Amino acid sequence: MGLPSLRITIRIYLTTASANGITIEYETFGESSHPALLLIIGLGCQLIHWQDEFCQQIADSGYHVIRYDNRDKGLSTKFEGLTADEIMEKIVALFMGQKVQVPYTIEDLANDATGLLDALDIDKAHICGMSMGGYIAQTFALANPPRTLSLTSIYSTPGNRAKFPAAQEVTDAMMQPEPLAREANIEHTLGFFKLTYGTGLEFDEKFHRSLLARAYDRSLQGRRSWAIEHSITDSSWRCRSSCTFSRRESNS
Repeated sequence: MGLPSLRITIRIYLTTASANGITIEYETFGESSHPALLLIIGLGCQLIHWQDEFCQQIADSGYHVIRYDNRDKGLSTKFEGLTADEIMEKIVALFMGQKVQVPYTIEDLANDATGLLDALDIDKAHICGMSMGGYIAQTFALANPPRTLSLTSIYSTPGNRAKFPAAQEVTDAMMQPEPLAREANIEHTLGFFKLTYGTGLEFDEKFHRSLLARAYDRSLQGRRSWAIEHSITDSSWRCRSSCTFSRRESNS
């Protein structure tokens, strides 16, 4: 006996907000009078990676759902980037324990989330982040306990690289340059998604290919976000921190 089919009416309200000195593209689902849920996306992803139907089902359960593009991704403010060689130099320096200058930090990304809630006149919210978004969510909660109704961290960690290391093949894949051509870009990112997908469910290639095509067409900038991770120590716990760069092609 098959599962019953569900018909979901998607109601999306999209706009931009000025927050923390930048412009943030965001979309909302549900009534603004309901408890707020802020969804924070991960590295290299856009707000659409929180699936429309997923957001609408939560909204239909009585929440005001907000999803948004992190700075340097999607339709939010873009920053002047670094060349691939410059990025690699900083990555090597960080892994050698050296201090480097970075365009912005995970704390800045958490402040973006705070600024967005301020712009929407939302005092408190449930905070949910995936992957790097989990780091942002944790950092937000540490800085704003009274404003955090709950914290959900999805496939993220509160620990350092030594305790939660990535597989070497995943690390190597993250360091590969991302093709700018549409089809090559989609194939490249699809391969990375397959590599990191896990084994719990069968990988839906058709769905992911469609999502990646939509993301590419939505924000074709010829850029890639890169994460450089380092650990910061709080007085009571360790929180994974990350610095994000934008990649621009060198002229050579």
